[in-house]
Amino acid sequence: MQTIVEDAVAGYEANEFWVTFAAGYDGLADDPAAWLQVQVQSERAGEETALNRQCRAELKPVARRGEVWLVDFGTPVGHEQGFQRPAVVVSDDRLNGSRAELVIVIPTITTRRGLPSHVAIETRDSGLAETSHAKAEDIKSVSTHRHIRRLGALPADRLNHAEQVLRPLLGL
Repeated sequence: MQTIVEDAVAGYEANEFWVTFAAGYDGLADDPAAWLQVQVQSERAGEETALNRQCRAELKPVARRGEVWLVDFGTPVGHEQGFQRPAVVVSDDRLNGSRAELVIVIPTITTRRGLPSHVAIETRDSGLAETSHAKAEDIKSVSTHRHIRRLGALPADRLNHAEQVLRPLLGL
């Protein structure tokens, strides 16, 4: 169990991390020349410009921790989950709403395998059509552009259980 001092130090370190993280993306906004260079390089490469992304981002809701979203994972490789399927958002909201345009999710499956790394999710409030299981060993970072629509949200006890399952898997 952590002491109050350890909690305070951990909170300070977490805040420092997010300030540094945001500065990496926000720094471009503070330097118009660098921002313009990124814009021109993107346009030359035929990529979507930041202005287009910003306009679309303002129209699309931001995923929040604990929500269930339908995500397009694309074609799977090996045993990973793929195609369109629900996923549980587990990343901090500071990442979810950042210019990184990334969200960390746990894909779901409908087959019950009885593994300790799978978190059962009932249909109530989650927006899922049937009981599903968040496959924590398949955690991944995905672009917010892969999000199709919000389905619902996990009850607090299910999100807490997912956190408990992730700790040993990630060595935290």
